[in-house]
Amino acid sequence: MPNGVASSLRHDVDKPSGHQIVLNVGWISRHRMSRRTARLVVLLYPSLDLTDLAVIRDFPRGLLLGERNDILEICLRGIRNCVNLMSCTWTRDGSLSTEILESLQHLPRLVELEINGHSPNQYQAVILTNFKALRKVSLIMPSSQVLEILPEQASHLHRNLGSYKPVLVQGETKVTDSLLADLAPNLSNLRQLYLVGCPKVTHDGVLQTASASTLGLTGLGLEGLSPAFDMEFFSQHCVLTNALRSLNSITLTVYNKLDIETWVPQVIEMLRSSPLQRFHISTVGGEVGRQLSDDFCSQIVDSHGDRLQRFSVHRMRISLDAIEEICTRCVALEELFVVVEQESLETLGRCLANARKLRTLHVNRPLTQQSDEIPVVTPEKALTVAESCGSELLQIGFNTRVWQVEREVIEKNDGTMTTRLKLASYEHSEIPEQFLVTPTKHGPQWAPLDVRLPIGIKPTVLRQMRLVTVAMPSSCNESSLLPHWIWPKRAPALPLIHELRVDRNFTIQFHVIAPPFSWENPTLYGTPRVFKYVARPQGVGASTIPRRIQTMAQVVHQI
Repeated sequence: MPNGVASSLRHDVDKPSGHQIVLNVGWISRHRMSRRTARLVVLLYPSLDLTDLAVIRDFPRGLLLGERNDILEICLRGIRNCVNLMSCTWTRDGSLSTEILESLQHLPRLVELEINGHSPNQYQAVILTNFKALRKVSLIMPSSQVLEILPEQASHLHRNLGSYKPVLVQGETKVTDSLLADLAPNLSNLRQLYLVGCPKVTHDGVLQTASASTLGLTGLGLEGLSPAFDMEFFSQHCVLTNALRSLNSITLTVYNKLDIETWVPQVIEMLRSSPLQRFHISTVGGEVGRQLSDDFCSQIVDSHGDRLQRFSVHRMRISLDAIEEICTRCVALEELFVVVEQESLETLGRCLANARKLRTLHVNRPLTQQSDEIPVVTPEKALTVAESCGSELLQIGFNTRVWQVEREVIEKNDGTMTTRLKLASYEHSEIPEQFLVTPTKHGPQWAPLDVRLPIGIKPTVLRQMRLVTVAMPSSCNESSLLPHWIWPKRAPALPLIHELRVDRNFTIQFHVIAPPFSWENPTLYGTPRVFKYVARPQGVGASTIPRRIQTMAQVVHQI
């Protein structure tokens, strides 16, 4: 999660409105902060009826006392205006205060809270017990004071806590089996438990919390726990109690002294009856050289290949044979993170060609203790690999580089239309997951400026916008693609735009539901197809954003 404050402002869920605006407020220089913060207050004002979701990121540090107090006061006013706020993420270390938490407690609809738990000299930990309606609590690097009040907080929240992801703790030796045992009686609704960097937690503590869930865990993360964690005992207990009957996401780490030969069958048996969709595995940070066995991958695919949507391997080598089996047999695979040698990229492309639904790919080169620098993969090489993937691919990365995958519509010499793949700079406000230090929620990928219009509108509304690129799912027939400005008048129906999004570069993206038809018989059409258009209007400046958003919203309401 990027440093900063991210707050989600949503309308009442019963309202039909679907508009969402996401603004990225960057704090560039001190003399501009007051003006930018003033915009924050305007954005969060509850009379902003066009907004379902507002995200504000970054919080300044290193300010003079007077500057900090001024900004804090404006933020407090803004928070009080967020009467429909449902989720708040505030993870910038040293920026959270007692006053901010008190303001959040007065918001009647707040149900999700993710904060930095390092409280000394920042806020009074006991104030966290005053939140009464939270369904999700995430704590990053909690201090001992925060950990001490967790059982009391859980007792206040036991009716709701755990509907989503109730506890995320990282890097704290004071997180122990005893603490988890104290929490367990109030975690009957526990659905997701992620423990990161808690070297004092063993199988006993995890079993107590997992067994407390009456509905069964859907997500479990066991990263950097005690070397005394007994996977055999944990696996047997989970099988006997069917504790993981609902599990769809698992995150595991292996450490240097682990007996992998005995560990693998224990994990396979533990997960056998789980409806697993996301599998993550890595070594403990700093370890190098270990390879994920082909047999382990094959057994995971045997049990879960028809459901797996994500297969993630970090800091561990994985063979090309294993990757090929994953891509071939995991028919629903959308995300793949792997570690392979750089000279294997050409062969990797042939493996990836089998993953027809792949949307996100990230490849790391295995590092060694002697590695002095991170290898560079040229955009040309990355494009070659991307071209080997299916037409669903949206994002590709190598080591520390990430690109968005776009497709241009070009006209051939014979007048027919085709598409050409290209890589563009990564423009989303969210840090790609492969660069995150800890697991975190996935917010909207269309930040920082996101306008979603779910009401169908005719394309003539946007006819003056210059469409320059098109991205289509694999289900589309590229040869039959027709941009709306040349849509035939004799077509049985015009396409409908059902989503429209604008990013920080003012790129407009929208989906078109188009009834297919035949030029020879324009009355013949069948199952609608979905096209995705990307438009970059010329001459759009920041000063025109509010007016354009307002205009688009008015157009939709008029229709």
